[in-house]
Amino acid sequence: MIDSTQNETPPKDGLLTRAGCLFAAFAKMGAFTFGGGYAMLPLIEREVVEKRKWATHAEVLDMYAISQTAPGVIALNFAVFLGFRVGGILGAVAAVVGVALPSVVFITLVAVFFEHFRDNGWVQSAFAGVRAAVLVLCIGSIRKLAKPVKPTVFNFAVGFAALAASLVFGKQVGMVWFILTAVAVGLFADILTRPTQGKNNA
Repeated sequence: MIDSTQNETPPKDGLLTRAGCLFAAFAKMGAFTFGGGYAMLPLIEREVVEKRKWATHAEVLDMYAISQTAPGVIALNFAVFLGFRVGGILGAVAAVVGVALPSVVFITLVAVFFEHFRDNGWVQSAFAGVRAAVLVLCIGSIRKLAKPVKPTVFNFAVGFAALAASLVFGKQVGMVWFILTAVAVGLFADILTRPTQGKNNA
């Protein structure tokens, strides 16, 4: 039996414990993430995969892809997805509240005091540094998410095609269409290669 005090994985029979762990984990991610859902990926990797063992790297990649295609904010969609998987409906609610609460509190305070420090040079410099750090975090997230992807010709072709299309049509076409197109291409490729695989197995 795995000692939950060592890896902080919530016990399977404690629904409230699971909900509390989900709230704490997603509140931490929400409080220390700047720049949107993609910038949250390094914290998700650390909290969900490495620390609490709620999912594998490949599963996080799949859940994040599904969260991207669903309407709404990626971070909230992912919180619902993982929260429901770990703790059911209560877990999904706890994860959503946890990830949203820090932002709500922070934005409320900013809205109240925004006029007082909007033109402050120190504040503008601080946010410029944050934006640069977010870029580095996103690059690190891409590197981690690429690990489970097999280096095949098909995967490289789809990846480069998606990158080129996003650079050319990114402003006119939503990202969800790129993901749905990649899904369709993957299914079509599977249909084409399945008879060949069947013959080889025979």
